[in-house]
This record gives sequence, C-alpha cells and structure tokens, in this order.
Amino acid sequence: MEGPSDSGRVRASHADRTEAQQLLGDHLDAGRLNSDEYGQRTAAASCARTRGEIQALFRELPDPRPRFGAPGTQAFSPVKASPRGEVAAAVQDDQLVRHLRYGAISVMVPCAVFGAGVGLVEFGGEPAVLLLAAVTIAVIYGVLAFVGYFKRR
Repeated sequence: MEGPSDSGRVRASHADRTEAQQLLGDHLDAGRLNSDEYGQRTAAASCARTRGEIQALFRELPDPRPRFGAPGTQAFSPVKASPRGEVAAAVQDDQLVRHLRYGAISVMVPCAVFGAGVGLVEFGGEPAVLLLAAVTIAVIYGVLAFVGYFKRR
C-alpha cells in the first residue's frame, strides 16, 4: 500500500501528466506564470516519470494542484479552445526557430572551418575567397537571427 511519503516515487500516468498541464494552463490564465515558464513547465510535465517530478512543478504555486486521480477530479480533454493554445503554439514556434538556428550553425561551423582550411591551402594568395565565405556565413546567421527576433515579438 502506498503511504504519503511514497507518493512522490510513484510512476506518473498519462492522465497525471495531462492534469498537470491543464492546471499549469490555469495558472498561466491567472497570470501566475509567464509564457516561458508555462512552456518549460508543460514540457517538464510531459516528460515527468514520477508524481514527485510533477509535484515539484507546483512547489511555489497555490491551488489548484494535481490530485492524482483523487475523487472529484475529472479527465481533461487535451483539445480545448483557449488562449493557452495560442501560447503553446507561440512557444513551439520559438522552439522551432531556435532548433533551426542551432541546426544551421552546427552545419555551417564545420563547413566554414573546412572551407577556411582549404582556402588557405588552395587560395592563399586570394583573400577574396575567404572574405566571401565569411560574408556568406554572416548573412545566413543574420537572416536566422532576424527571423528569430521577429518571431518572438
């Protein structure tokens, strides 16, 4: 039988994670969380393995808190029309831009290093080739930063 001290070590169910995300949305609507905190906490709730990890997401928040299937709780529908959905979409857009930027950087940096090495060996007397490579990298990064900046606004 599960005692009060053991409840934090019990594995979380899909319903537990869904309830936590719904309640975090209620705190977002009440203004206790900003969109960044909401995004981080809902992501952590979706990855939580134990009820203790879910409870930690509500440590400094007042009620409502997850009740983990206590009588009187109801199952929540994951599809609900509310401003929360728009916030979640904005958080996902920011994450997409961030992932695209990191992906582009992870491809560009090794290519730039390799290209610079080849350029130094092959075109040592042609600094214009190296300058063109540096300008190309700066333009690509600038476009990604520009898109990311305006996606956040």
